[in-house]
Amino acid sequence: MTVSHYYFKQADDTMGNIAENKNNKMNRIIESAYELFKSKSVNSTTIDDVVKAAGIAKGTFYLYFSDKYDLLDRLIIDKSTDIFTCAFSLSFSDDSVNFYDSFNTFVDNVINSLNEHKELTALIQKNLSKCFMYFANTDDGKVKSMIDYLVKSMGEMGYSRDASLKKLYIITDMIGSVCCDAIVTGIPYSLEEIKPLLHSSVASILRNEGEK
Repeated sequence: MTVSHYYFKQADDTMGNIAENKNNKMNRIIESAYELFKSKSVNSTTIDDVVKAAGIAKGTFYLYFSDKYDLLDRLIIDKSTDIFTCAFSLSFSDDSVNFYDSFNTFVDNVINSLNEHKELTALIQKNLSKCFMYFANTDDGKVKSMIDYLVKSMGEMGYSRDASLKKLYIITDMIGSVCCDAIVTGIPYSLEEIKPLLHSSVASILRNEGEK
């Protein structure tokens, strides 16, 4: 290895360590806030509570987030991303299953995950659609692969990318709104009561030609 290659490698390693350290700190803030928001509520949790739980200086918090609600938005995006990408990997692993059935399983897995994590669903408060712009525009590999696959599959059904994204947005927004009411409050309908109709509504949106 030449001297110049050595120093370039050292610089790359240093930059990599800095980026990893920043990600670790941000993740500590997010996870600490998540536990506090669940146990104390968002309104009762202060930034001082979060930085103390995360073990960081208060100034470090503002390197990543402008305020508590900016942190909440990022937490919702991160946790929702986990739910959707996990549901996707579980639902579209078998190429022999047709797209409609796989998508139905995908929706079911998202709903079940929201039901299993009621505290998270309460935090999301119908904001799954807020995550959609992130899903549609992020460079995150897992999310981009998921969206690209869904759009490609819907393209094979005759839909343009724009029409596909609109349908996915409506489906995401509907799942978030209905599940938040059903899971968190059970009003006006419980999840058991509304889930079959939710599935059929999603299928109708997916199959309805509408805008191509």
